[in-house]
Amino acid sequence: MAVDETKVEVDGTEVFVWTAVDCETLEVLHVDVTPGRSSLDALLFLREVLEQCRGCPLLRADRGPWYDWPLELLDCEYERETWGNRSLIEAWFGLLKYRTRRF
Repeated sequence: MAVDETKVEVDGTEVFVWTAVDCETLEVLHVDVTPGRSSLDALLFLREVLEQCRGCPLLRADRGPWYDWPLELLDCEYERETWGNRSLIEAWFGLLKYRTRRF
């Protein structure tokens, strides 16, 4: 499962959209929106994602420092990568930003 966040502007206000995508099925598993991007925001998002999963799946996250503490605290298997399987979520964010600009 790949997790990531991106900044989106909504009515002149910047918010962060957090998303989890299944790397095998390309299914969007969970989306959340927060006003900031902190380790606490990441922890709350990851906990919510993991509550919906059976077991503890391999999490793939980028190297953002806001993931350091939550990934260690959750004690699950994870990989930190910039591209690779995570590029799927970047493609989804591209579509999201394109669609939101159209409104």
